Amino acid sequence: MARRPFLLAVPITAAVVSLVATAGPVLAAETAPAAGAAGTLSSAPPAAEHVRPLHEMRTPQNFMFYTLSDNEAERAEEIHGFTPTGEAKGLGLFNKRVEGTTAVYRLRTVKEPRSYILVTNENELNTLLEDETDAWEFRLDGVIGYISTKETPGTVAVHRFSKKNDWRLARASRVDLPVAGYNDDGLLGYAPTTR
Repeated sequence: MARRPFLLAVPITAAVVSLVATAGPVLAAETAPAAGAAGTLSSAPPAAEHVRPLHEMRTPQNFMFYTLSDNEAERAEEIHGFTPTGEAKGLGLFNKRVEGTTAVYRLRTVKEPRSYILVTNENELNTLLEDETDAWEFRLDGVIGYISTKETPGTVAVHRFSKKNDWRLARASRVDLPVAGYNDDGLLGYAPTTR
């Protein structure tokens, strides 16, 4: 029996890795700060200037894909046939690490059809990358953005939902997902809202 990925409500404290090139639609991202850089983060509250809208797209195989990059979203649509869902409208992530945020990692399955999962917990990240007994073998795409670890003004709680090998990020209030057979994996963090 395959083990389902789990979500722990523990903040990530280790180094954040930068996005690596893959054969998939991942194109570019900002370089993440080194582990020692955590002490140099701004003490000001996360600024709206660092918030970017989250693109939620559906792959041709009907799996969910997320990015902050307009270029990556455009290329995923044009080259790989991904389609925007519009269901994450109003949700964003920070495009740089600021105080009170943690990295959002995107992993992809190695085997086709390719699916993607978002992770914020280092223990879960390591388990998914190292455990080859899972039904899905994962590779790290990298950090797609940063999410608040605590609720602050202008943020909303988002959870990860799962159904077989389809993982979604959505507002905690999305009652339609459990009705459609998705499990609520728990709190991923507090996403900044966008217009």
